[in-house]
Amino acid sequence: MDTPTPVVLVTHGTVGEALKAAAEDILGPQAALWAAGRDPEEPAAAFRNRVAALVEEATGGTGPALILADLAGGSASSAPLPLVQARPGQLALVAGLNLAMLLTVLIRREEAAPLTELVAAAIEAGRDSILDVEASLKHGQRPARH
Repeated sequence: MDTPTPVVLVTHGTVGEALKAAAEDILGPQAALWAAGRDPEEPAAAFRNRVAALVEEATGGTGPALILADLAGGSASSAPLPLVQARPGQLALVAGLNLAMLLTVLIRREEAAPLTELVAAAIEAGRDSILDVEASLKHGQRPARH
């Protein structure tokens, strides 16, 4: 099988490493999965440079990659934005990272889904995984498993 589409997690603190570890606990070891977390003391420019280097490593400078950030508008989504804008169609950025989103992306990329489909799957899984469990149970629905 070809190498799966690289996925780069860009987060605040150790959120990305924790989500990576949780995903690997569930799915097993994952190739082409990286995480970069920003320490609160790290200057924004240094973080942007570190993220750029990680994306370069992940893609070899030419291939596609999906970047998942934890918070829209935060430093984690702002750092890779210039890279994504410079490489339209090759790099994609989705904010709002959660475990269901990450698991879905990792499973779908094994099916050789193109980058545009991975983006759509990430957004759908992230949105669909957020629910009021108690209210769902009151209405006779079981929370969906991802």
